Amino acid sequence: MSDPVNGVILIVDDNPKNLEVLSECLDEAGFDVRVALDGENALRKASLELPDLIILDVMMPGLDGFSTCERLKASPQTKDIPVIFMTALAETEDKVKGFNAGAVDYITKPFRLEEVIARVKLHLSLRSMTKQLQAENQARRQAEERLRHLVEQQERQLAEAEHHLMELEIQLFEQHNFQETSWFKVFEKIAQKLRAEVQERKIAQEELLKLKDALELEVAQRTAELQQRNEELKQNQAILQKQMIKLSAAVASKQKAMLELEAANQALKLAKEQLRYDAYHDSLTKLPNRLQFMDALTEAIIKTQKVDDYKYAVLFADLDRFKVINDSLGHLVGDELLREAAQRLKAVVEPQGGVVGRFGGDEFIILLRDLETFNQAETLAEQLQAEFRKPFRLRAYEVCTGLSIGITFSTNNYQEPADVLRDADIAMYQAKANGRGRYEVFDPSMQALAMSRLQLEQDLQKAIERKELRLFFQPIVSLSTGEITGFESLVRWQHSNGQWISPAKFIPVAEETGSIKQIGQWVMENAFAQTRIWYDRFPERNLVVNINISPLQLNQAGLCESISELHKYYNLPRRAIKLEITESSLLGVLDTEVNALINLRQAGTKLCIDDFGTGYSSLSRLHELPTDTLKIDRSFLNRMISDNGGLALVRTIITLARGLNMDVVAEGIETAEQLAILQSLSCDYGQGYLFHKPSPAEVVTELLQHWQTDRVIRGKI
Repeated sequence: MSDPVNGVILIVDDNPKNLEVLSECLDEAGFDVRVALDGENALRKASLELPDLIILDVMMPGLDGFSTCERLKASPQTKDIPVIFMTALAETEDKVKGFNAGAVDYITKPFRLEEVIARVKLHLSLRSMTKQLQAENQARRQAEERLRHLVEQQERQLAEAEHHLMELEIQLFEQHNFQETSWFKVFEKIAQKLRAEVQERKIAQEELLKLKDALELEVAQRTAELQQRNEELKQNQAILQKQMIKLSAAVASKQKAMLELEAANQALKLAKEQLRYDAYHDSLTKLPNRLQFMDALTEAIIKTQKVDDYKYAVLFADLDRFKVINDSLGHLVGDELLREAAQRLKAVVEPQGGVVGRFGGDEFIILLRDLETFNQAETLAEQLQAEFRKPFRLRAYEVCTGLSIGITFSTNNYQEPADVLRDADIAMYQAKANGRGRYEVFDPSMQALAMSRLQLEQDLQKAIERKELRLFFQPIVSLSTGEITGFESLVRWQHSNGQWISPAKFIPVAEETGSIKQIGQWVMENAFAQTRIWYDRFPERNLVVNINISPLQLNQAGLCESISELHKYYNLPRRAIKLEITESSLLGVLDTEVNALINLRQAGTKLCIDDFGTGYSSLSRLHELPTDTLKIDRSFLNRMISDNGGLALVRTIITLARGLNMDVVAEGIETAEQLAILQSLSCDYGQGYLFHKPSPAEVVTELLQHWQTDRVIRGKI
């Protein structure tokens, strides 16, 4: 065993950091420190080299502190070693459990090193006093044992001497019968000497007995003093333990309160940071939001006022066909598309020092600063559009979209950021109006166009409410028999001011604003109603009425059921109605739209592809779509006469349709020469002003009554 003050301390903890802190602290205080990482290792080390004190962690994997302490106290070799528990547990029942296991004290985590050293010294002192008392008791017992042996030895020697004297007296008496005076004198002298010796031994024995009694009395007094001192120490230790439990509970409570306060402060700090982040970032894409972008744009505007020839550009980008994708595939896919689009924008813009933010919906805004030339902005726009021509893979879908971009430059001497965004937005809408998937640079003349477009949007909504829309019909004629086989229904708008608005102007606006669905439903119902009238009046003709349908309508839930209900309500055969969809709208058609067309075809509704040949890529999709009819665009008919290539292309389309078991309609026939060429190419049907212009139902009804087929066959139109 070592010096009780600077003794051997065994620290048991599975946390290396705790071991390091306590070891350094106790080592600097002069203690000889040993460490163990778990209970089993502690038991082995304690049995190999007995420590003076053990500091034992409560919560350990495997053998915990309570079980380790119980095993230490169960071993005769280690049962007297004081154990101090260290723990973060603040509950009183946990500490009582530790004391029941044999612990003498507790140290609460996190450590207060001065308290740890004080507790260690206290319990080492108690341990030292206990060992001193045990040593003194052992010495007393050994002294008593030696004294007892000595007294017993003296008693035996005295008894032997008395016995020897008695035998000698008897022998002398028997041999000399005490008759001879000389022998008697000798005997008497020897007897006196023996008696004196016996008396001396009795006196010595009495002195030894007195010494024994005195020693026992002194040992008893010393033992009583030590026992009293030990009892006082135990009482003090119990009082100290109670006080330390209360103190530990108070400290733990304070620490808990401090931790809670610290956690609350940290949570408040994080909440403030999150609020600030949320205030300046879009929650979906994590891009800077409009507020942060406006701050950056304001700084750029101010810099143009302070720095000569400082250049910046703003790009306003909008995802093409996003509404179609969002409505058809759902908002989850739409949100994922926006997130992926944001990442593509960042990947292109940020390496060039630009700022990209989300303006709202499917609109993004880009700020390019410190430009050397404005051509950099146009180059960036081209890079972005090339990137967005690549399909997006979203969940189980492959989605195609594009990017329409409007650009404005600092040369317009902007004073307010809102004006910059307004002009970039105007340029973006001009790009959409010019065909989408392109960019336009702002020109002041575009403002007038933008105002005109805004007015058109408002007027169109009023036109729907006021029922200003009209349904016209243009006949479709068989080029082989000359018969009118059906009509294409065409929506027209006569403004309240009496002016007719071209479909080329208001249909794109309707698609952009979503009102095309409402218009399409109105066209559908009126076309069915008029077809029923014609079937009642001309039952022998088996007319087919073509109805134009937008991709947005294809994404409407229940479209197939709605058309089936109209057939049932108007009692029309399926062959009476054919749906037309433009080839250009098939370029980015979604799987959901294809499925809608397939479902309609399976229900008996026929499909016609309008303006065929203008989309350049729909040939690859013809085998996927349930197409019955191809309509050759009027632009090819205009080139048939002057351009041999145009004639060859028309011939190719007709041949292709024959190979795919489709019939062909040539639209835009305006001259007898065009008619003759198409008849020579065995084109099935024709449509155009040569036969009749689009007209109201009552006009084409009159046309049906007086139609002469030979005019078509003989070219006498």
